[in-house]
Amino acid sequence: MSYPSITALTDGEVDLLISKQTGWSVHVDSFHTVGSPQTIAEGATAILTNNSNLVIDSQKPADATAPMWDAAASKFRPIKLNDYYTWIVRFKAKNTLANGGYFNLGIDIGGTFNTIFIASHPFIRGANVEQSFNIKLEGYSGATFMANGGLPKLTSLAGVTTVYEKEFHIVRDHKGR
Repeated sequence: MSYPSITALTDGEVDLLISKQTGWSVHVDSFHTVGSPQTIAEGATAILTNNSNLVIDSQKPADATAPMWDAAASKFRPIKLNDYYTWIVRFKAKNTLANGGYFNLGIDIGGTFNTIFIASHPFIRGANVEQSFNIKLEGYSGATFMANGGLPKLTSLAGVTTVYEKEFHIVRDHKGR
């Protein structure tokens, strides 16, 4: 029995192949500050905006022809069907409740799915005390997400929530086939 020959790849060649499949970008907002935060009323849902005042995208995937964050539309834009992503949403926030303030964060892709990849987070430091959040959402880009993009939405479930100093880190972990 004979086997086809296999060409061994160097570490550098393997790194190059992987780097064309994966990548990341960072988008930092300058509009909402501690002095002028984005305010979300209790029971309300708001799109977390980010004007991409600072963009680091030197490591974006090789086939990303457009930014993975569309600041004008406030949407995450996947590159390819069935990609797998990690979205890290960082911000500082305050809540008006001394006990029990919390919110949900998710990505609204519209269609019949609406908001997906939802994560709930409490405020634990007391009323109107700044707290830092580093929220990791993970998921894949199906047909609805590809067609509509995804709006990051925060729902203030208890208390009024103010949000500022936002950063979006977008990582393509897997390129869809």
